[in-house]
Amino acid sequence: MKNATTSVGFKDPLGVLVANGNLILDLSQSAEVISGGGLVVPTRVILPLDATAKITSTPIFFNDELTPSGTTYSATLLNSAGSRVANFGAWSLSGASVDLSTMVPVSSSVSYAGAVMLTPSGNQTIASGNLTLTSGTFVETATPATGTSGLVRATSPTLVTPALGVATATSIVASSKLTAGVAAAGGSTTGDITAARSTTSGAYYLGSDGAGFLFRNGNTVTLQGTSLVWTMPATTDTLVGKATTDALTNKGFGDKVALYNNVSIVGNGLTATYGQDDKTSQSASIGTVTLLTGTASSGGHYQISFTTRVTTSDASGATYILTLNWTEDGIARSSATSPIAFASTANGQPGTQVINADNSTNVTYSTTVTGSPTTGRYAVHVWLAKQ
Repeated sequence: MKNATTSVGFKDPLGVLVANGNLILDLSQSAEVISGGGLVVPTRVILPLDATAKITSTPIFFNDELTPSGTTYSATLLNSAGSRVANFGAWSLSGASVDLSTMVPVSSSVSYAGAVMLTPSGNQTIASGNLTLTSGTFVETATPATGTSGLVRATSPTLVTPALGVATATSIVASSKLTAGVAAAGGSTTGDITAARSTTSGAYYLGSDGAGFLFRNGNTVTLQGTSLVWTMPATTDTLVGKATTDALTNKGFGDKVALYNNVSIVGNGLTATYGQDDKTSQSASIGTVTLLTGTASSGGHYQISFTTRVTTSDASGATYILTLNWTEDGIARSSATSPIAFASTANGQPGTQVINADNSTNVTYSTTVTGSPTTGRYAVHVWLAKQ
């Protein structure tokens, strides 16, 4: 059994409380108690009303405690003189407790406690269970609801100009352009991307793939991360916006430069210096100096350029020569200057040697001093270039 109560006094159509009357409940048929069994006979239940036209909380078998299902109570309201004030029809009592003053007719025959009305004038609350729409559209007209159109569901919704606020997403795919709000005062909106600006560095955050970050600070765009690749436009695209002449510092070309000053370049493109050595104030022989350490792919055409000259003369009669060494077609090759005497600072020799070095072989040079110069000194400058 569960308690039946009233929170509001019963009134007649004139608004007068039916004080000290009676609420009569008649069970529609004999029934059995679902929990524990036992027969319930349809004896009349009389619930007296007090001076405020309310009943005292009274335990009674609710219809959801009885079987068969579908039983109801016929409810009649009598005044203090025993005259009938209202015939409420059939009530179905269910739930943990029932406030009989909230019984609302939902059909011509049965009333339910706390029923949802079609056009209520007061607030309606669903304490348990679900509200299911079998057709039509759920329409919300009360504040603080914002926006228009239908409700958003969990899978594949289409949002048209939503204001998301602070949102988290695993990925966002834009069909045309992606626009993000500026995070600090002083930001700008340019092109297809409005980037969030850091309040500490002042740089605009352009995006991330999880491995690196792209920032713009003024006219500088920075790709920040480890082992990242900056992909430039394809061969059919044009890189625009470079109105000035800038130096390419600490950068390399992975392939040859095929065009320079709008002129096609053959071979490996621009000439690159692979080795260089400079020595001054020398009086003794110079041992082997490696200009190129050979690798499996280092072979090819090279040009060795050098200049050597006496920088301090003496009368000892000593001389020196400069010798270039490489391997070509599996044969050790060399080229040497004629002997250069320490007798005069006018003595020296510039020169160029074109070679075709083998793979995995070194290109070197050395000098040999003959005699014993006293104050005589010489200088050597050698460099190796490849085209």
